[in-house]
Amino acid sequence: ITGGSSSIRYTGQTAMRVAGAAAREMLIEASANRLNVGKEELLTKLGHVHHNSTGRSLSYGEIAQEAALLEPRENPFLKSRSQFNIMGKALSRSDIPSKVDGTAIFGIDAYSEDMLFAAIRLAPVFGTKLVSADSSKAVAQPGVKRVVELEDAIAVVANNYWRAKNSLTLIDTTFSPSKSDKISSEDIEARFNRELSQSNGEKDKEIGDAESAIKSASDIIEANYRVPYLAHAAMEPMNCTVHVQEDTVEVWTSTQDALGTVGRIAEIVGVPERDVIFHHTYCGGGFGRRVPLINTNMIDHAALIARAFDVPIKTIFSREDDMQQDHYRPSVHNNFKAAFDANNNVIAWQSRFTGPVQVPGASHIPYSIKNQSIRVVAGETHVPLGPWRSVDHTQQTFFTESFIDEIAHRAGINPYQFRLDLLKEHPRHRKVLEIAAEAAGYGRDLLSGRALGIAVQESFGSFVAEIAEVSMDENQKPVIHKVTCAIDCGWAVNPDTVEAQVESGIIYGLTAALYGEITIKNGRVVQGNFPDYEMVRMSTSPEIDIHIIESGE
Repeated sequence: ITGGSSSIRYTGQTAMRVAGAAAREMLIEASANRLNVGKEELLTKLGHVHHNSTGRSLSYGEIAQEAALLEPRENPFLKSRSQFNIMGKALSRSDIPSKVDGTAIFGIDAYSEDMLFAAIRLAPVFGTKLVSADSSKAVAQPGVKRVVELEDAIAVVANNYWRAKNSLTLIDTTFSPSKSDKISSEDIEARFNRELSQSNGEKDKEIGDAESAIKSASDIIEANYRVPYLAHAAMEPMNCTVHVQEDTVEVWTSTQDALGTVGRIAEIVGVPERDVIFHHTYCGGGFGRRVPLINTNMIDHAALIARAFDVPIKTIFSREDDMQQDHYRPSVHNNFKAAFDANNNVIAWQSRFTGPVQVPGASHIPYSIKNQSIRVVAGETHVPLGPWRSVDHTQQTFFTESFIDEIAHRAGINPYQFRLDLLKEHPRHRKVLEIAAEAAGYGRDLLSGRALGIAVQESFGSFVAEIAEVSMDENQKPVIHKVTCAIDCGWAVNPDTVEAQVESGIIYGLTAALYGEITIKNGRVVQGNFPDYEMVRMSTSPEIDIHIIESGE
């Protein structure tokens, strides 16, 4: 699975690396048997097993069949970092050229001569059901094979997607009424504010006695923040091709979790997982949207539609379907209080925010404040939610770091120095902060009208500090000129990929900060395509300067 920053750390470090080491040992053992020498006399390099004392060598290919008959060890010898030839070097990814020249195969590229295409209309208000549909005009259209009614959707299957999509517009559908039919973003916002004012929520983290510290404080600062729902808006619209055959089910789709997708398809179609053949492809953007647990509205519907046919059925969400039927990054409200003693020291931190909590600990702070009370209230709505790139950290880092700035200003201390003073017990936070600040020229003279914003956070095992150089345009809109980042992810297996991850994270984060907002009206999503859901583009992307820290962690 690629999710939760797990690909390199788990699939790579604990699976692929171990498998490679075990395979190397098997190749050495098979070569020792073939050459009639001791295993300890052999070395491996560049695809060969070498016996240096006699000058003999065998290629991996020559010995592979014999090696495959051996049993791999569960705990093979792993190289030390000083022995690495590839890991740790900045190597260009082999998939980039095909993605640039258009030859890369994505899920939406699946094709066969007998394939049919499905366009689908899901219940516009989340959670409602299909009551009736007049499909008479649609089934009379050229190329239309069938209209398929599902519990919460209707689909047109035709010999090309354009015909299916256009015919779908001719169907009059009625969906069940619900309590959510009149809900708007304003209603949700009012509900969140009401819950925060009326409920003390559930414990997330409690240290000391924040309530008493606030009551006895010499000064108190308060601030409230909110972020909206966000869609994933991956470049490749959601799609899934399913071919239900007599003995097997074949699947083509872009996914962050192939095995999870197989399990989901098997469950829907009603076959053992061993009978599902999965054809892996590249993902045209994932960001959490292509994890099967939140991709059910595509995978499930594609499988249900395909059950009615004996040829491959490619179900495609239009851009509007994808944007209006997503599992969204939660809208979150967060209210803060901080307290000072008579000597201007911060003695209490109080945070109350709306849930759900998807990643425990994201709301916690590294700062040395004796009394902390962090609690979460329900914040439930009818809007479906899912993990969005970096999950809770996108909201919580914005909240906590913004409030730290507010506290620093109230205290009359430079925000950079204020953070350093409170991070004495967290050297990795301090290190990235110091390197980013030095690289960005923090504290030195800036061009007139420009300022530097600063933030630091640990997320999924990586420690990151960023400095943004910002000004305001003639319309008082922020312009981001440069972002300087220092990242300590422990060991950078491929620094080139680390830089790409950071660059794309910055662009994705700025898109969320400057433009991203999904709004609800009459129970449904208003935005439908990129004219309604703008993003940072090449012309508005800042200069990005990245510094990778090899901490040895």
